[in-house]
Amino acid sequence: MEPNIYFEGLDPVVEAIRERADQIAYLFLQDRTIPGCDQPVGRFDFSEASVEDLDEDIPLLDQICDAAELWLEQTAADLVDRYGQKRFRVRCMAAKGSAMVHSAQFVARDANERPPKPPDPVPSLEMPQADFTDVEHSGLTSSLHALGELYTRFGTLVLGAVGNLQRIHESTTVQLHQQLQDSRAQTDMLVGSILEARAAELTVTAEQQAESHQTDARSALARDAIQQIGEAARVLLGQQGLSPETIELLQLLQTSPSLEATLKDPAVRALMQQPGQLDQLAALLKAAAQPPAAPPPPAPDSNDSNPDQEVPDGPSVR
Repeated sequence: MEPNIYFEGLDPVVEAIRERADQIAYLFLQDRTIPGCDQPVGRFDFSEASVEDLDEDIPLLDQICDAAELWLEQTAADLVDRYGQKRFRVRCMAAKGSAMVHSAQFVARDANERPPKPPDPVPSLEMPQADFTDVEHSGLTSSLHALGELYTRFGTLVLGAVGNLQRIHESTTVQLHQQLQDSRAQTDMLVGSILEARAAELTVTAEQQAESHQTDARSALARDAIQQIGEAARVLLGQQGLSPETIELLQLLQTSPSLEATLKDPAVRALMQQPGQLDQLAALLKAAAQPPAAPPPPAPDSNDSNPDQEVPDGPSVR
């Protein structure tokens, strides 16, 4: 009977390969029919050597993709013809295996596959019954009969214990396999959550950096605008006949809000309009700007004397 092979999930794999053909260096095919036991099957290189008949009217990448699709179908069909059903995994690798561009799975089945025959039932392990009919009736007949029964009981106990151990081993294997499947699902979920959290973190970081750059740009524009306004004001005041020193003095006065408020006080203005008040203010500022004079050195004290000086003796009394 000719095999009738059909594939499940191969078309999306081929479409993904065609979309990423410019990034793929070779295909790596694995047989993963047995979970957790991936076996390498073959490799297909994305090069001109993989194409048998080159057609100059068709792009080279399209011809390589067609050859890759044909290679996947033939390789999978050869294995399915021998085993009936197989599950495969295709890895699309970059140059020198530096990165995996894409990974996908597909299933190949033989439509003419017959259902497997059920296994033959295993005969139960039982000890044969002891038969002592042919033993001559003598003084040892009863002893041998009792010994045979004891051996039969012991063998039955041993076989029962072995059967229990086999059932325990099978149930334990099934439980471990189920736990392994559950742990793999949890691992995939955990990896997906970590990747999503990392992507969200990178997005937030990029947004914060963009906002920071926008804030810095606005601050720089504001500083430039203020500087240009100051330059324009300086030029305007210069055109009105004010000297650069006067403009600088006005800018200096604007840096002190308290001094500006004091000069705007009507009483202070009335006082400054009186004759001689501005001269006194100028003399006061000039005196405050001069450095303080050094204090004169202290005069020597006449009461201080050298302790080592000899005191002259007074007149002697005779």
